[in-house]
Amino acid sequence: MTKRNAIFIWIIAAIFQLGYLGKIIWDKNQIFYYGKQYKFKCALRDPANPIVGRYLELNYDQICGEYKVALDENKIPKYAIFNTNDSGYAKLISLDFMPPEKSTNYIKLEYVYQGYLNGRLGNIWCFRPPLERYYLPEDLAPDAEKVFRETIINSNVEVYTLARIWKGDFVIEDVLIGNCSIKDLARSHYKTK
Repeated sequence: MTKRNAIFIWIIAAIFQLGYLGKIIWDKNQIFYYGKQYKFKCALRDPANPIVGRYLELNYDQICGEYKVALDENKIPKYAIFNTNDSGYAKLISLDFMPPEKSTNYIKLEYVYQGYLNGRLGNIWCFRPPLERYYLPEDLAPDAEKVFRETIINSNVEVYTLARIWKGDFVIEDVLIGNCSIKDLARSHYKTK
């Protein structure tokens, strides 16, 4: 292979890689613009992966819903369709095997298991929202984690995630403690050191 052909192949490979990254960025920005905002109540979880980088690992209360049709043992619902309840939190409307045609407010689920709802077992399926990692700037993440832990353990203040959902995908917009962004709380915590 000549040097000219090698350079040409390298340029084509670089264009494909940049195009792929551009598509990922474009898709996530589309979710910010067109996705509907939902609140998910947070719980405490300890991040333990130093290789990935700085992030806040989130955990949520499980969400359960009843699937009205008798399910085949080998079939598990893959899509959760949401609306909001009176408090503004995400409320599960239904579970389905296929992406809904009439709604864009759904998440594609990765881990679904059979569970109990109001003491009954049957066509009850539970899952935790796949909104697990909220990435933060390197300098804010340790302080944000401290503020997050202290609030979850020692307080009755609501801690929730604002996420935008659109066509099976999602973006975490912010984590709020009370009505204040965790970034702002971490910055003020950082300044008081």
